[in-house]
Amino acid sequence: MRPPFRAPASLVTVALVLLAVAAPSAAALAPGRVVTSEDLTLVASTVVPDVHADQGLATVTRNGVTTLLTRGAGSIPRSLLRAGWTHIGDPDSRDGYVLDAYQGRAGSHVTLFALTAPDGHRTLYTHGLTPGETFHNSFAAIAPGSAYFVGGGWGTMTRLLVFPMPSRGSPRTLPLAAVITLDRRVRNVQGCAFESPTALLCSTNDPYTDLFPAARQILRVELARPLDGRALSARVSLLATVPVDPTCTGTPETEGIDVHGSTVQVLVNSGCNDLATIYRYTRSA
Repeated sequence: MRPPFRAPASLVTVALVLLAVAAPSAAALAPGRVVTSEDLTLVASTVVPDVHADQGLATVTRNGVTTLLTRGAGSIPRSLLRAGWTHIGDPDSRDGYVLDAYQGRAGSHVTLFALTAPDGHRTLYTHGLTPGETFHNSFAAIAPGSAYFVGGGWGTMTRLLVFPMPSRGSPRTLPLAAVITLDRRVRNVQGCAFESPTALLCSTNDPYTDLFPAARQILRVELARPLDGRALSARVSLLATVPVDPTCTGTPETEGIDVHGSTVQVLVNSGCNDLATIYRYTRSA
């Protein structure tokens, strides 16, 4: 069985090669008006097959080699599909480890996280839902220091969830460690990634403009303090928006997000031609 952290070699190679191409202007990439800021500038885009790249992405560094990992419907191992885990979310990686988020069928009372070590050993951890949680399991975002990670669900939310980061010796069930209370509502958060110990960038598939002045946002979530296992608050602000390809007749869906150094990458499932697009931004230090 394919280890879950290994996207097909051809896909990783294609993604890395295309991302290395000289970047066109943001205007050439973004039909219509795209919100950016001094902190985040759209610089490039890459088209990839969506079977292994319609849900999320993460930068993985092992033994000094950095690769781009993508996740899609075709990335779910058959054993997990047979067990009822039918959706994979936006992954994250730190120190060579990869953390994947899985959800089951509607009405499920448990979510699943899979931790893959640099040597390929995979360990599964379940989480029983607590009051207010949904069965959706959209993403995992590992905090600097790797003591905790953040997750979240679908729909309109005013909080994110904090879990203890598992290890090989951890119990196979993960408790809810804390809740991050947001100062404003967010909708359909599909991925988050830490840009610092006290800030995450999050991508949404929010098609409306009632919560923010533009749809499909990239948000900054500023924590009151670094994660320490206690409840905390966070301030949410609009940083940028994700472009949509007007040539596609299907419905596009903003997916996961990755932060690596000064580079931010957001995955968008185009909704047509079995393709997805990775938009690359640069952020100020």
